[in-house]
Amino acid sequence: MTEPARVVCEIARVLKPGGRLLLIAPLEWEEHQQPHDYYRYTRYGLEHLLKQAGFAEIVIEPVGGFFRLLSRRLFNALQFFPGPLMIVAAIFFVPPALFLPLLDRMDRRRNFTLGYICVARKDQ
Repeated sequence: MTEPARVVCEIARVLKPGGRLLLIAPLEWEEHQQPHDYYRYTRYGLEHLLKQAGFAEIVIEPVGGFFRLLSRRLFNALQFFPGPLMIVAAIFFVPPALFLPLLDRMDRRRNFTLGYICVARKDQ
């Protein structure tokens, strides 16, 4: 959808008063649904959209931090190695990719994240 504010407003319109919204938004990812990949949503952009649509009690949590993101990228890198080369690449990429999420607690700000999980309530 090329008009995310309209989508969020429509969700608010059809949701009963006091109803809860669960929204999951990716952030750090390659282009997908090409050529219709138009937007990336920060926690600030998501909060803005939800407030504009009349949602309250907005809670936005990042899905992991820098090290979880880096781990995901290492797993994604395997796709670039064809056939037997993937086995060699996996030897180098998979062990650190499995270990890196354990370091995520060091990233307190979570500015680098895979996305956000948002929960909000429609005003009465």
